[in-house]
Amino acid sequence: MSEQIPQQPQSAVEISREAQKGREIRPQDTFPLKRLNFFIGLTLFAFVGFSVVSTVMLFNDVEERAQLRAELEAYKEYVVKVPEMRLELKQLEVKIVENKSALDEVSKAYAAQKKQFDQAAAALARFDALKGEVNELESRKTSLSNEVAALSADKTSLQQDIASLTEQDNKLADAHKKLQRSVDDSQSKADALKVQIADLEKYFADLNNEQSSMSVLQQSLKGMQQEISAVVDGFANLHQELSKEFDAADENSLQKAAERTNELLSTLKQQTENVGKALSAQSTELAGHNKNLSAQQQALSKTADSLAAVQQTLSESVEAAARQQQSLTAAADKYQNAAAGAEAVNKQYSAAVAQLESGTAALAETNKQLQGSSASLESGVKALEQVNTELNKSSALTQSAQQNADRTGQLMQSAQQNAGRLEQLMQNVQQNADRTGQLAQSAQQSADSLGQLMQTLQQNSERSGQLMHSAQQSADQSAKSASDAGAAAQQSKEAAARLEELIAQHEALLKELNSMAETYRMQNAAAQPSSDTEQN
Repeated sequence: MSEQIPQQPQSAVEISREAQKGREIRPQDTFPLKRLNFFIGLTLFAFVGFSVVSTVMLFNDVEERAQLRAELEAYKEYVVKVPEMRLELKQLEVKIVENKSALDEVSKAYAAQKKQFDQAAAALARFDALKGEVNELESRKTSLSNEVAALSADKTSLQQDIASLTEQDNKLADAHKKLQRSVDDSQSKADALKVQIADLEKYFADLNNEQSSMSVLQQSLKGMQQEISAVVDGFANLHQELSKEFDAADENSLQKAAERTNELLSTLKQQTENVGKALSAQSTELAGHNKNLSAQQQALSKTADSLAAVQQTLSESVEAAARQQQSLTAAADKYQNAAAGAEAVNKQYSAAVAQLESGTAALAETNKQLQGSSASLESGVKALEQVNTELNKSSALTQSAQQNADRTGQLMQSAQQNAGRLEQLMQNVQQNADRTGQLAQSAQQSADSLGQLMQTLQQNSERSGQLMHSAQQSADQSAKSASDAGAAAQQSKEAAARLEELIAQHEALLKELNSMAETYRMQNAAAQPSSDTEQN
């Protein structure tokens, strides 16, 4: 606009002069002249046509002539104004040249603005696509937040389960200690039972000695019976002799019979005294023997009571061991389920963390793209108001995306912390599982100890049975040897019968204990592989 525009030729004569001077005549230089000539020719043609029409109409109508005259006057005035119009036309040509250069600059500016507009349109399309991606990432973030909340709830539930299992583990440990104390008490009672069995053996040894003394006493009683039989026979013979003597009625024979009767009476008196002394001694011995039998019967009653107490204790110990085994099995199952649940939750946390990382990477990439789009859109805002509005929206969305990225980063950190805590919880579960395995081993050892105790009790029961059988034989022999010791023999039989009942009950209890021990071993063998699996 500021450059000087060269003077254009004003007429054909000047154009010819310029041509003679050797100046190149450009088409744009001849354009105004051609247009002027065209305009003049057109004007002349219109004037001629108008003149012809006016002449025809003049001959046709006077009024039309007057009108034509008026139009002619107007045309004359128009012809007078033609030079002014030429001057204005030249001024317009100058303005056209000036506006042409301005139009070029405007075209360049328009091309630049169009390029910016195209870039802005591409950025807007990319922005729409990124806005859709942002919405999708927002929905993914919402779903991931919901999953994290659900996993947090699962983690809380898992912590409660682990606390409950820990409390149950402590209870099982206390129960194991009580069972161990019960086993120790059973062992002490078994030792006491051994001492009582030794006392029984000593008692049966004394009973054998008393049986020997009873045999001697029986032999002495047989001798006394023979002596009494001899005295009775003597009396019978004396009676016969006296009968004969009285029949004979001889004084000498009566005197002899009286003497013999006196001798027999003295002999009978002596024998009666001897028998009385022997019977007194035997009664004393039988009284002592009865006292011994009563004492031994009381000892046997105490022994039977001790055996019943030991059997009751062992039964309770076996039942407690069975309950503890069931509790350990249930605890092992719960620990295994808890470990499986923790592993599943850990996998879900890992998947959620991976999704959050991918979502964060996508948000970061989207943020970079939005920032690039924002830079491109900011250059187009200066030309297009609508682009400026969209760019403002893009800036707000970019800020929102940045905030979302920050929140996603916080969620990832929280998820990583939760994963670390979950790993620690899994370690605690593993430690509890190891502790449960140790408790199972302790229970197995306790079961072995119970098995050994039951074997010892079985052996003691067999020895007690043998001793009871010997006592039965001794009681039978004592009953046969002395009819005067019937009461003591009856008590011995009753004691033997009671001992037999105790032995039968003891053997039934032993069978039940063996059955329970076999069931316990089978359960422990079935529970052992799961414990090994948890330890692995």
